[in-house]
Amino acid sequence: MPRLRTIIAALFPLSLALAQADWRPMYPTNPPLPFGRDGVRMAFDAARSRIVLFGGTLIPGGLMNDTWTYDGTTWTQQSPMAAPTARSQHAMCYDSVRQVVVLFGGQSAGMPFGDTWEWDGSTWTQRLTPRTPSARFRSGLAFDGTRSVLFGGQSGTALGDTWALDAAGWTPLTTAAAPSARSGHQLASNGAGEVLLFGGGAAPNNETWLFHGTTWTQQIPTTPPPVRSQPYLVHDPVVGRYLLFGGTNFIFQPQEDTWAFAAGQWTQLPTMRAPSTRGGGAAVWYPPQQRLVIQGGAMAMPGDLRSGIQGWEFGNALASFMPWGERLCPALDPPLLRGAGQPTVGGTFRAEVVSFSAVAAFVIMGFSTTSWAGGVLPYDLVTYGTWPNCMLRVRPEATAYLGFGQTTTWTLAIPPSASYLGVQFHLQGFTFGAGSFPTNLSTANAGTAIVDLN
Repeated sequence: MPRLRTIIAALFPLSLALAQADWRPMYPTNPPLPFGRDGVRMAFDAARSRIVLFGGTLIPGGLMNDTWTYDGTTWTQQSPMAAPTARSQHAMCYDSVRQVVVLFGGQSAGMPFGDTWEWDGSTWTQRLTPRTPSARFRSGLAFDGTRSVLFGGQSGTALGDTWALDAAGWTPLTTAAAPSARSGHQLASNGAGEVLLFGGGAAPNNETWLFHGTTWTQQIPTTPPPVRSQPYLVHDPVVGRYLLFGGTNFIFQPQEDTWAFAAGQWTQLPTMRAPSTRGGGAAVWYPPQQRLVIQGGAMAMPGDLRSGIQGWEFGNALASFMPWGERLCPALDPPLLRGAGQPTVGGTFRAEVVSFSAVAAFVIMGFSTTSWAGGVLPYDLVTYGTWPNCMLRVRPEATAYLGFGQTTTWTLAIPPSASYLGVQFHLQGFTFGAGSFPTNLSTANAGTAIVDLN
């Protein structure tokens, strides 16, 4: 490792910090989503400074009724005395007046729920009120600063009613105007009396509506996002805008775009990285770290390496490790290179190489993914005696042996110097083991690291 660090120090160029907000995969401790999870929901519990996650459908698997909290580093599964039954596509928000997370509805095997539950930091309590919205799922729920506002959803047919929940209970609201009946839309609020609705519908639309306590008003922006259902939507109080990502449309086109809404207009935000196409997951704004956090959803492109990453963050000055490239060698057990941390200035970056058939593993590090030894990358190592499709994807400028076992970890200490901000380097994993004769060499995917502050 000392020699590797010397090589890295010599190769890293000076660079400017990345000022633009961008996406990165999350590598938290003890993540709650080892598989895909659709229909999951989250809310930020401000009284306890935790994200609260509940339920959803494991893919593969079934409905869940587990509760998790996130403190910015670690996910912790909770063991409440009571909890809602297993469900997905419910609605959740945080009531800052009563300091509880509100959950309403959802579905199990297509059967909708009409119950209301509240999380107080230790357990769930069912809220029983004289009046309540009808059973539904894929509805929208947001707290406007004084009450929780619910709109629409699905229960056999699409619904178009508006309800409010406060300390007195649920109240149906009669408004002079309202969006058409729909499900799969999303709501978000600025917490100061305004609620934004976007999209949804049996045939997804791209309508934008604002609610200010008594009526809905349709917005007519110059360039709205394309039509979609079940996107991710939050309010960013730092910049004073709403942020929208992804969702699905009726012809299953990729949706990996990020948009901001402010002053009546939508603007598409340029990003270098993004989650894979997905919809139906959970999104919250996480104030302690001033970023958008999303989890889960149904992946429209499951073969994409990014689809295996359930948690993503959007914010400023985010260090990032993004996996890329196909895993083809050997066909039955191709190694996986994955992140286990973030490449931050003054921190220690970790990556892992995983393969059931691995005996030993190593990582190559380089600064080019286009050329090697006068040739072009990617390069098929079959000429060196491997099986076909064992591709070299990164120019090898430094190599570190990791050791032995099915999962091995590679670490890199990044000096605490601003000169490393924005530095980009590439990694690729390799293993020696059974199943990849004649050379016993197997190749993993690659990954690109970008050094930043946090």
